Parts: sequence; structure tokens; C-alpha cells
Amino acid sequence: MYSTKCFLGLLGYESFQPAPTQLRLVGGGAVNLVYKCLGYGVTSFWLAFVFANTGSWKKKLLWMVGGTAVLYIINTIRIGLTLLGNGKKWSFPFGWDNHTWFNIAAYGAIFLMMWVYDRSRLNV
Repeated sequence: MYSTKCFLGLLGYESFQPAPTQLRLVGGGAVNLVYKCLGYGVTSFWLAFVFANTGSWKKKLLWMVGGTAVLYIINTIRIGLTLLGNGKKWSFPFGWDNHTWFNIAAYGAIFLMMWVYDRSRLNV
């Protein structure tokens, strides 16, 4: 949750963690993080793709770490925006929840990374 607090700080919002699984804006809304908020499903999908694909172990390691970092950043932004939205009473477009929007963004990033991975000539 530290990365989400840093992201919110960059946007000019102060947040705190009153419980191990909760993040709250000062004077605003809160989010409770549960297991499905952590992005393990999309991250494991990405790792399985790279692991099962061709390439040297160095290339695979580089892409596994880089892809995991991209997904982590997307999730950090998602949690921060959800917290801001809860505090400001924003509604999600099309009535979809934040988890659905995260999946769309994460799998979009994964498919783009898959395309780049398959076309990369990087043989580290």
C-alpha cells in the first residue's frame, strides 16, 4: 500500500493506513484491500506466458520482472483512483466496478507485452 500512498501524495492527497488491509484519505473515503485486489491472477498469467515461451533464461527473467512491474504500477494507479473516487463519490463508466476496469487495463497491457515479446530480437 506504500506505493499507492506515494501515488496519492504525488497527486496532492494525504492518506493513511488505519488497518493492515485498509487505506484511507485524510478527510475522505477508504478502500479495503482483499485478496483479489492484489492482481495475482493477471500476474500469474503473464509469468506463465513468458515461462512457457521461447527465449533465453535471461530474456525470460527480464520480461518477467518488467511485466510484473508494469502490472504492479497499473494496480497501484487503480487502487489510488478508486480511493479518490470513493471520497469524491465518482461513479465508474458503464457501471463496471474497479476490478473489471483493472482487468481490462491489465490484460490490454499483457497482450501488448506479449506482442512485443514475440517480436523482440533481444537475446540477452
